[in-house]
Amino acid sequence: MIIQGVWFDQGSAQKRNASLQVKAHSYVISINGGDSLETVVLLKGDLHQLVVSDRIGHVERKVTLPDGSVFASGDNDAIDDLVGSKKNIHTMVHVLESHLAWIMVALAITIGCTLAGFKWGVPLASEVIAHALPYKTNDLIGTETLSFLDEVTFKPSQLSAAKKRRIDDHFRETLVPLDEQHQQIKYRLHFRAWNYAGKSIPNAFALPSGDIIVTDQFIHLSQNQDQIDAVLLHEMGHVVHRHSLQQLIQTSLVGAAIVVLSGDTNSAADMGLGLGSLLVSSHYSRNHEYEADAYAFEKMLLVGINPQAFVEIMQRMQDFMNSTQPGQSHSQTESLPQAQVKSPVANMVDYFSSHPSTDRRVQQAKTYHQCFALGLTVCEQQ
Repeated sequence: MIIQGVWFDQGSAQKRNASLQVKAHSYVISINGGDSLETVVLLKGDLHQLVVSDRIGHVERKVTLPDGSVFASGDNDAIDDLVGSKKNIHTMVHVLESHLAWIMVALAITIGCTLAGFKWGVPLASEVIAHALPYKTNDLIGTETLSFLDEVTFKPSQLSAAKKRRIDDHFRETLVPLDEQHQQIKYRLHFRAWNYAGKSIPNAFALPSGDIIVTDQFIHLSQNQDQIDAVLLHEMGHVVHRHSLQQLIQTSLVGAAIVVLSGDTNSAADMGLGLGSLLVSSHYSRNHEYEADAYAFEKMLLVGINPQAFVEIMQRMQDFMNSTQPGQSHSQTESLPQAQVKSPVANMVDYFSSHPSTDRRVQQAKTYHQCFALGLTVCEQQ
């Protein structure tokens, strides 16, 4: 068997017409002698010394010789015969790579595995990493994030000093001591004004360090201390479970994966937007919200706060964002639908229908409300 092709000397890009002749278990590489038309034998030896590249469609195959030189040929069928015992393997690879149906199957499997990794693998990894990091890491991230938010998002609070002091004192004296299992967390309350597109934004969110930020509009919409406490306990739940840190790690892992897959190292700079951007532009996952809900409801039962207070204030904030127009004053929002007009169960359904939720979260809220109505301080979940 003689295979026609080209030969490259080791380390050289210059090619010469050549042939590979196979006899029994040996080979001979010959080249055309040029004007003399003589055939010059370059190399000969045993077939097992040759290293043959895999077959990929109709791409030219390369045979690496013992001295480092390379023989290349597009006669793939002949080279398949050359490799002998490896023919079946190479043919299988060739079939997979040459048929559109198999390519689509392989692509679907690859996409499925990638999506599964992002959906389940990345969240699991981020949770493990978040809980493994020391609290000093949380403090550093919290400090940097708050500085970032103060620079680009927030304005100084317009609440009176007396009102801020009263809320802060109550928070430190009543709510913080409820978290007996995480005394290493240094909870701090921060008051800020947040205006966007002419609208005052009601919100509260927690940083990994235990810093909890509440906006002026959230305080204005709260009808009583129970509603404020309910939201603060919910945010403490996010801190305890390290949800914001998990968000940051998860986003970083996804960003790193995209950089690796795309090869675009410039996109790595986009990961530097940090946790601040995440907190003001995205929501926690449903499971994170469920965990924070459970934490808040458990603590509310301990201090005698009706879990309905949490649903009421969250519904008021949702109604405010849905009904007010840019430039509308707070006094104009007093006609908002009052949550307590409806039954507690109806209010819970209204709230969860407009927030990232599952039947699991709805049922949990109902169960804790029923436990409160029975005067229980511990609520057994089914």
